[in-house]
Amino acid sequence: MLKLNKDETAYTYVSDGFLSIFSTRKAGNGKKIEAIKNFLTNNKLDNKIIIRSKQIHGTKIRFIKKNEINKDVKLNNFDGLITKDKRLALTVLTADCLPVSYWDTKLGLFGISHQGWKGSLENMMKEMVNEFLKLGSKIKNIQMAIGPSINSCCYNLDKTRTDLFIERYPKWKDEIIILREKNFFLDIPQLNYLQALSVGVKKKNITKGVFCTFCGTRFFSYRKNLTQHKKLDGEMFNIITKI
Repeated sequence: MLKLNKDETAYTYVSDGFLSIFSTRKAGNGKKIEAIKNFLTNNKLDNKIIIRSKQIHGTKIRFIKKNEINKDVKLNNFDGLITKDKRLALTVLTADCLPVSYWDTKLGLFGISHQGWKGSLENMMKEMVNEFLKLGSKIKNIQMAIGPSINSCCYNLDKTRTDLFIERYPKWKDEIIILREKNFFLDIPQLNYLQALSVGVKKKNITKGVFCTFCGTRFFSYRKNLTQHKKLDGEMFNIITKI
C-alpha cells in the first residue's frame, strides 16, 4: 500500500531496499528540476543522480549501465528507464498519465515508466516486463507499484478512442471500459494491472495506488487544468531508486 508522507508531498512505497516516490502538488512542479532536488534533499537523498527523459507517449525504453552517467541528465524520447545503478533516481513526469515503478530484488534491477492512453493501448507494461526478462530477471521476482493517475470516475473517452481499446483488448472490455450515462470511461490503472498479470507478474507482487489525479486538488491534472484554466500548471515527478 502506498503511504502518504507526513508533509503530504508524496506517496511512497518501500520494498526490499527499493523506494518508489509518487509526488503530489505540494512537492512542486516536476518540470522544474529544482523541485525534484528539493524533495530529495529534504528526504536525505540528495546524493542521487536524477535521470529524466523527454517523454513522447511511446514505448521506447532506455537501459542505463552502471557508471554510464555521472551527473543529472535529461535523455531524449524514452518513456521507460531501467538500471542497476543504485546511485540513480529514475524519474518520469505525469499529470493524469500513469506512472509505474518496477524492481527485481534478486537481480538488483529497477525501472520506471510513463503511460497514458497511447502507452497503455500499446502495452508499455508488457514492454517493460519483457525488458526486465531480457536483462535476466525471472518473472516471479518482478515487483511493481502502480501510481496515481486519472481513473475511470473521470476519464471520459470519445467513441473512436473507446473502440480502439475494445478492439485491442476485447476480453477485458467490461473491466476497463465503463458506460455511465451514455458516456464511456477508461480505467487505465486496471488495464495496466491486467496487462501485468497477463505476462505472468504475480498478483502479490503488484501494489496499486488507487488515487485519481483529476479528483480533488492533491495532484496536477492535465485535463482539469486545461478545462478550467486553459493551461497546465505543473506535473508530478515519479521516482524509483535504491536506498
